[in-house]
Amino acid sequence: MKSPGLMALRQRRRAFSLVEVVIALGIVSFAMMGIVGLIAVGMNTFRASIDTSVQSRIAQKAISDAVLTDFSKLQAYEAYFDESGRPVSAGDEQRVYTMGVTLANLTNSITQSLSPDVAKNVVVTIRNRTRPDEVKTIATVVVKND
Repeated sequence: MKSPGLMALRQRRRAFSLVEVVIALGIVSFAMMGIVGLIAVGMNTFRASIDTSVQSRIAQKAISDAVLTDFSKLQAYEAYFDESGRPVSAGDEQRVYTMGVTLANLTNSITQSLSPDVAKNVVVTIRNRTRPDEVKTIATVVVKND
């Protein structure tokens, strides 16, 4: 037969002490704080990548429209888009992006031989309504192809 002292010793070995539980909870809590902090950074990065993607699609559409438009009819204009890049009206509450297309004279030393009748510099500027300090500018040269 086993003595009661030996049984008590065995039972004590099977459970965690309060100190061990508190230390384990402290370690887990510390790790969780780091993970929660990274979630905010990850969400900001994710939102920035979505903005970049949508702005790239908007700029691509504007530049392709400029290339496909009759050269003599190229003109500056402004357009508005929602958060997914779909066109909306100027007064629409879902408007997030404002795209401005301007035409500039070519000032590069390489293109000085091109007259404004032959080539134009198309500058696309995209502003985000939710982040007014961020402005994306893309420029391309459109050449008359008669």
